[in-house]
Amino acid sequence: MEGRSKHTLRSIDTLHIDDTQLPRLNAIVTDIEERQQQLTLMAQRLDKESLTYPNNLDAFHGVDQRSRKIGRWTKATLIVFLLALLVGLFFMFTPEWGKSLLGNLSASLQDTLGRGAIRLASIAALVGAVLLVYGWYVEMRRLRPLQIQANHLAAAMENSYQACTQPVSRQLNTDSIDYLVEKHLDMPDNSTTHPDMASIPEWTQTTRLYKTKALYVHSAADTLNVGLANRRAELAKHLETAKAEILTAEQQLEHRAYLQALATEQEQALENERRQQVVTSTAIDLLKRDASHSIERFNQLVKTRCPELLQRFTQTHYKSLEILPDFSLKVLSEEKGDYLDFNEISTGTQRQVALAMRIALANALADATKTDKQMLFLDEPFAFFDPERSNNTLRSLAETSKGVMSQIWLTAQTKPEGIALAHHIQCRQGEHTLKA
Repeated sequence: MEGRSKHTLRSIDTLHIDDTQLPRLNAIVTDIEERQQQLTLMAQRLDKESLTYPNNLDAFHGVDQRSRKIGRWTKATLIVFLLALLVGLFFMFTPEWGKSLLGNLSASLQDTLGRGAIRLASIAALVGAVLLVYGWYVEMRRLRPLQIQANHLAAAMENSYQACTQPVSRQLNTDSIDYLVEKHLDMPDNSTTHPDMASIPEWTQTTRLYKTKALYVHSAADTLNVGLANRRAELAKHLETAKAEILTAEQQLEHRAYLQALATEQEQALENERRQQVVTSTAIDLLKRDASHSIERFNQLVKTRCPELLQRFTQTHYKSLEILPDFSLKVLSEEKGDYLDFNEISTGTQRQVALAMRIALANALADATKTDKQMLFLDEPFAFFDPERSNNTLRSLAETSKGVMSQIWLTAQTKPEGIALAHHIQCRQGEHTLKA
C-alpha cells in the first residue's frame, strides 16, 4: 500500500501542471472571441450604413442645393437690408447732404424716400430673419442628420479598413499576442489583396462629404466584408488552437484531481491499515498473554490430574506431560529421564496420552460443576491400541469411574476379552435391535 501511494504521488509530480495556464488560456479565448464579435458587429454596421448611402446621397444633394439657395437669398436680403438702411438713415438724419446731392428734390420727398428706405430695410430684415430660421431648420433638421450618417459610414469604413490592413498582433491584448507568437501561428498583415483596398481611404474621406458615388461605396463595403470575413476565419483558427489547449489542460487537471483523490484515499487506507496493525498487534499481544496464562493454568491442571492416569495407562513408562507456549506437547519418559516431543512416541502411546488428558479434563470439569455422578462418553478410545494396552486402559477406566465420574460409556469395534463390563450393548450391522 505504501508503494502504491508513493507511485501515485510520483505520478502527480510528473504531470508538471502550471495552475496559471488554464486561466491564461481562458482569458486569451475571451479576448479572441470578443474581437471576433467586434468584427461581426463591424461588418453588420458597415452593411447597414452602406445600404442607406444611395438614398442619403440623393437626399443630401437635394437638401444641400436648397440650403445653398437659401444662403444666396439670405445674402441678397442682407445686402438689400444694409443698402435700404443706409439710404433711409442718410435721408432722415443728413437732409443737408441729400439736398446738396439731390438739389432738385424737396425736403418732403427726401423724408418720404428716407422713410420708404427704412420700411424696405425692415421688410428685408424680416425676410432675412425668416430665411435664417428656415436655413437653420434645413441645416439642423435635414442636412445635419445626413452628415452624421455619412460620418458613421465613413467611421465604419475606416474601422473596417484598419481591421483588414492591420495584423492581428495589433488588435489583441499583449498576453494573446504573446501566445500566438509562442505557437508560431500565421498572422498576415492584410486580410485581403483586392485592388479596391487601395482606394478605400480616399473613398472614406469623400464619403463624409457625399462626394463618393454609391457604386464605389458598395464596392468598398463588399471588399471590406471579404476582408473582415477572412480576419474572422483567421481568428477562428487561433481560437481553435487555444480551445484545444484548454481541453488538454482541463483533462490534465481532471487527471491530477483523480490522482489526488486516489492519493488521499490510499493515504486514508494506509492510515487505517496502520491503525489496524496496531490493533492487531495489541490483540495478538493480549492473546499471547492470555494464552500464556491459560497454558500455565492448563499445565498446572495437567500436572495435578494427569500423572496418575498417565502412569496407569502407560504402565509407568511415562510419568507426566507439559504444554509448551506454542501448544506443542512433551511427555516425561521414565526410561529416558527427560521430556520427549509428542511426535517421538508411538501412535498407540500418543492415543494413551491423549486419553489420559481427556479424562483428566473431564474430571476437572466434573469437579467444577460440584455435582456427583457425571458421565463420560468415549468414541473408539482404543483405536490403534494393541490388546494389552486396551486391557490395561480398561482396568484403569474402571478405577476412574469410582469417583465423581460415575459412568464411562465407550464405543469399540470389538470387546476385549477378560474384562468385566457393567453393560455390553451389541449393535450388529443390518439389525434394528440392540442386545444388552
